[in-house]
Amino acid sequence: VPDLFQNARLGGIQVRGTRKAPPLNAEDQTMVSSARVTYEQMRKDFPSDDITPELFLASALHEYMLYAEMKPVVAEMVRKQPDNEDVKTLSAWVASRAGR
Repeated sequence: VPDLFQNARLGGIQVRGTRKAPPLNAEDQTMVSSARVTYEQMRKDFPSDDITPELFLASALHEYMLYAEMKPVVAEMVRKQPDNEDVKTLSAWVASRAGR
């Protein structure tokens, strides 16, 4: 195979696309609203340093590719557990997605 590439003219392009969330239909909007209500209830029921409510809402928002809306949720996770490496990684990932 290397011999074949010596005289070959290779070329190509790479296209970087952006994957934006499609508009939410009424059912999806209801699901996101319901997740927010559940999140608020979980915040009342869980200890103040527990990130489970934020993980729940972030996963619901991720399902609908609502990365910009995930940013404040993940920021709250960082506030609650600033030394958690997994949370820091998630924060960086969400920031990279929300910027697209």
